[in-house]
Amino acid sequence: MADDTSATEPAALYEQRGGVAIITLNRPKALNAVNSALSTAVGTLLEQAENDDDVRVIVITGSGRAFCAGADLKALAAGEATSADGHPEWGFAGYVQHWINKPTIAAVNGFALGGGTELVLASDLAVVDEEAKLGLPEVKRGLFAAAGGVIRMQQQIPRKVALELALTGEPISAAQGKELGLVNRVAPAGTASRSHSRSPRPSPQTRRCRSANRRR
Repeated sequence: MADDTSATEPAALYEQRGGVAIITLNRPKALNAVNSALSTAVGTLLEQAENDDDVRVIVITGSGRAFCAGADLKALAAGEATSADGHPEWGFAGYVQHWINKPTIAAVNGFALGGGTELVLASDLAVVDEEAKLGLPEVKRGLFAAAGGVIRMQQQIPRKVALELALTGEPISAAQGKELGLVNRVAPAGTASRSHSRSPRPSPQTRRCRSANRRR
């Protein structure tokens, strides 16, 4: 997947609306596939939001027709790292192991199989476009969902269903995800990225309990 970003077009964008920080994956021509530039940008913007006392919740979404298509296979084939520069501990996309105290919402605006679903699983809440699909199809290519998705899936939906999804690689719809408890809300087509209108207002005690649980 070609990298469509440049020095004047960052791999992730940041916007603040009231108490909501919105981080947008910004490689639309590559379906927001994750390379090192994107991981570094997302991780850095998460830190910015975490350290801003005016921000109470963080929304992550994608530009273009995809939420996230997973790792940038072209970068991997070239032997390039896809982790955040200087911060491999932040995990996939600078996000999935990046522990912060503020709640996160995945606003899934489009294609989200594989790595996109990993981002959903690492988020506290998920609002998903009605036309989007979720799943871990890596097994169909003889690969493993290595960003924690197989484990998190079993923690968030019934274990036997989670194992079926992991072992077959079959996708589920946004509506099925909601029935299983993986998705909080299904959004009409084209509106998921505006999910922050009903963002939570957690107390400090709630944030501490959530952070402790998220690390398990």
